[in-house]
Amino acid sequence: MEALAALGLAANVIQFVQFACELVSLSSNIRGKADGDSFNCADLRLIGQELEKHHEDLAIEWKTSASLQELADRAREAALDLKQAIIDLKKPRTYNGNKSSRWRCFRHALKIIWSKDKIDALQSRLESLRGQLQYHLITETWHIQSKVQGVLQASLQDQAMFESTVSEKLDKITSTLNLISERFSTMDRSESSSELEDATKKWKLPIEKSFKTFRILQSLTFPTMTVRHSAIMEAHGQTFEWIFKSAGLPAEDHRSGVRFSSWLEQGSGLYWIKGKPGSGKSTLMKFLEDHATTGELLTQWAQPLRLVRASFYFWSAGTHMQKSLEGLLQSLLYEILSNCPELIESICSRRWESKSLHSDPWDLPELQDAFDTMQSLTHSATKFYFHVDGLDEYNGDHYMIVDIIEKLARLPSFKICVSSRPWNVFQHTIGQSNNGSLQLHAFTVHDITTFARDTMIVNRILPIKALQGPEYDQLIGEIVQRAQGVFLWVRLVVSSLRNGIVNGDPISLLRKRLEGLPDDLEKFFDLLMRSVDPVYGERMARTFLTAMASPEPLRIVHYSFLDEEDPYLGWTMPFLKMEEESLAERIAETRWRLNGRYKGLLEPATDSDSPRVTVDFLHRTLRDFLGTAPMKLFLESRAPPNFNPIKAAIGAWLGEAKTTNKKPYPRHFAAVIQFAYLEGLKRKDFSLEYHLLDHVELVCESSYPRPPHMAIFPHGMLTAAVHHRHNGYVKYRVSLASLSVPELNWILVHYLLYAQGESWKRSFDAMIRHGDPFGCNCVIQPWRKSFDTEMVGFLLQNGAEPNAERLHHALGCTPGDGCQLPTDMVSFIKAAIPCEIQCPRSGCGRSEEYQDSTTPRHQQGLQHVDQPLYNVTLLGSRGKRRHDGFESEGERPFKFERR
Repeated sequence: MEALAALGLAANVIQFVQFACELVSLSSNIRGKADGDSFNCADLRLIGQELEKHHEDLAIEWKTSASLQELADRAREAALDLKQAIIDLKKPRTYNGNKSSRWRCFRHALKIIWSKDKIDALQSRLESLRGQLQYHLITETWHIQSKVQGVLQASLQDQAMFESTVSEKLDKITSTLNLISERFSTMDRSESSSELEDATKKWKLPIEKSFKTFRILQSLTFPTMTVRHSAIMEAHGQTFEWIFKSAGLPAEDHRSGVRFSSWLEQGSGLYWIKGKPGSGKSTLMKFLEDHATTGELLTQWAQPLRLVRASFYFWSAGTHMQKSLEGLLQSLLYEILSNCPELIESICSRRWESKSLHSDPWDLPELQDAFDTMQSLTHSATKFYFHVDGLDEYNGDHYMIVDIIEKLARLPSFKICVSSRPWNVFQHTIGQSNNGSLQLHAFTVHDITTFARDTMIVNRILPIKALQGPEYDQLIGEIVQRAQGVFLWVRLVVSSLRNGIVNGDPISLLRKRLEGLPDDLEKFFDLLMRSVDPVYGERMARTFLTAMASPEPLRIVHYSFLDEEDPYLGWTMPFLKMEEESLAERIAETRWRLNGRYKGLLEPATDSDSPRVTVDFLHRTLRDFLGTAPMKLFLESRAPPNFNPIKAAIGAWLGEAKTTNKKPYPRHFAAVIQFAYLEGLKRKDFSLEYHLLDHVELVCESSYPRPPHMAIFPHGMLTAAVHHRHNGYVKYRVSLASLSVPELNWILVHYLLYAQGESWKRSFDAMIRHGDPFGCNCVIQPWRKSFDTEMVGFLLQNGAEPNAERLHHALGCTPGDGCQLPTDMVSFIKAAIPCEIQCPRSGCGRSEEYQDSTTPRHQQGLQHVDQPLYNVTLLGSRGKRRHDGFESEGERPFKFERR
């Protein structure tokens, strides 16, 4: 990605320097003439549009080399100087005694505004930039090429043909960049840039295809795609190795009948691994996926064809994508297309042909269409192996997902290994298959014996010299017998026996301690919960309740805030990035406390010091147990009065956002906004989400206040709500009676005239994640005499004024500026809206729906800044009308613009 960023930034700098050189050269020539009429007049609007584009492109924070970034910074400074001249031209100015319009020719205006010395100085700066670009591009080209190759090879490994194609394209790019460097060293300012344009066209198409491929693949990824695989424990020692060596085991060893290896090498269809809760199914699935022998056997199966492998691990405690059909299909499709990029154009034809959908989120119908298309294609050169863990953790209709998997497995080019608990739905479907199955807990006696012995030694529960003693063998044998194939029970037992060794207990007392432990996992969990030190009882209760309430596993940094005296601290603390050393200490302390206080029932997924490491319950069975009515009552009875676990979880997310980021951007809060939104859907009460949105807006506005000329436009979150028709939040904000009449009219105009594109129904977090936070795909539609009468009536009731002059003002134009409103609009509005709600703000009061709403702005401990967060770009009927005074034609991606 850094290599691609360097290439993009170099292109931006090149384009700007070329444009600026020509512009300044023209102005210099003009100054030497008495009359500039012989020159072609450049329309100021086009110059302003082009210069604004260059300034924005150079202002992007590229992650690239310091030297190239420095050149971009210097080019941006030159762009600002030119831009300031354009801004000055907007002011009324007299030229040769005549009143000049704002759109006078640039050559005359520049002569008036700038002196010859200033033009010469800027020209010198541009010449210097051009010279350094030549040197920089020559030295950086090789680095760019090698980095791009590295990125593509990592994503498309083992694809020799594709790598060869990419390498050929990169060679062409390198050659072109060298040509550009040479051209800059010899280019005369008066020369045409046609040679550069011709050279650029030669590699434009392959570059566009490469980027299109990359964007589509990137759209298939999601943040938690590999989290579950990483969180699963590694297989202990040599356990599970027998599954590849079963054919060589003695006949009396019942594991000798397992034929998984032969199925991998020669079989077809489905293979089902089933087992009790805690028997190690997920650990075995991870072991099989990562083991080299699996790849070797599958390669023999696929020969002489290409092998493509893909995997997915369902997780009931995870995010929506980790437990849904969308997550399964999207993850598998990503693996397939990463290995077979040549299929993207045919499987994702709609996205491929579209100019704007490459990075849009996928929905279930589109994913299903992609798989249907893939199945219809001829795969004469490829065989596919899918590895799917935890079908029982799928959050949906299990018959439906089994049907999808079975259809794929019936295809001759596909083979699928799945795992689940032995539920009836699976017994009656995939259990009827003759391809093979494995009831795991019936084959793990040797593995559990090894695990128990090694774990007790590692934890220093028994000295090595006791290994040969009969009492030791008897203790291990009893543990194995009572475990009944459940590794989780062994882990809990070994953890409990540690307390005995602290007191120097002999094996005889350890055996008595073992006899006092229940065989049933739920009773074991209950025993552990009630044995927690009463001093930690309240914090354990609120911690476990919050973990249960969260729709996905919280991170270790979240638990550090939950452990504070005030569990809602994240709501009131300021935005202040924590030093890395302090944050690392905080994480280490939290890890220690979780393990020591709560008997290991909550554990981090890895030993990493990263604050983003997830923490989850020891096992799914524990989460299920804590969700039972008796345990809920047990925890609630020990929690503080009126404790709100949802508010505490949101506070923990806020705490992370405020302490791990340098500056507040909306994207930093996307996850917590999604959390609040999902809870609102579940509870049919969005008050907490609205409270959070207000809080996030204030946090961001405290760092990025808007300029005075933006005062007509509502605040950032309200702008987003208006554009995406989140009417509930719009009503909530309007009913706070804090908006001015111009702001209300701006909202009214959008409900009257603006229509939304395909993505307008996104939630707040989706807007932020996918780069359209303020709904900038909305466009002015023709006056159709149809609108949301309920919302228009609500706005009128709360003070909006359907006056033509005011509505024009809300559009940011005047009646004579080409955006004349229909003459019948005002009268039609009044006719369509019942007269009893057409009343001014002063006569209506606050709407009853939000009569009792509090005003979160006064409860956050933050100074209110009456400014929206970002500059907003709207699409107008004649193009995009920017609020900085310029217009531009065509589509340009929305970007946050810091003020």
